[in-house]
Amino acid sequence: MPKKETFGAQPPIELLRQWIDYGCWYDRHKVVKNEIRALQLIAAMGKPGGGRAEISPRMLSKFHVINYINPSEQNLKRIFETLATTKFHSFPEEIKALCDPLAVATIQLFNSVSEQFLPTPAKSHYVFNMRDISKVF
Repeated sequence: MPKKETFGAQPPIELLRQWIDYGCWYDRHKVVKNEIRALQLIAAMGKPGGGRAEISPRMLSKFHVINYINPSEQNLKRIFETLATTKFHSFPEEIKALCDPLAVATIQLFNSVSEQFLPTPAKSHYVFNMRDISKVF
């Protein structure tokens, strides 16, 4: 995210907001209107923290905000236990019995890693999600 200026604005984001509002920018040297046509803007963001700043309410008001919460541990266990059970359906019973412990251990490891390896500006790649759990399965 660009650094905020004295009044809290972020100039690159304000340029995008101006294009959303007016559909154009003005060339200050030639005093000419530059229209941008047939362009769609799609954006995604994570919650502030770990090097991510809050986006200005002026810009946020231009989007339809969709928020999702991460599933509970019980739901994660059910999802990944079901995946393991399906995968191991033709295996011997002693392997099938490991589906529940495998799901629980993977979720515990994921939670531990997510808490200990927090993203920072220097290590912004420390962002974990359910995709990381699914790689185990």
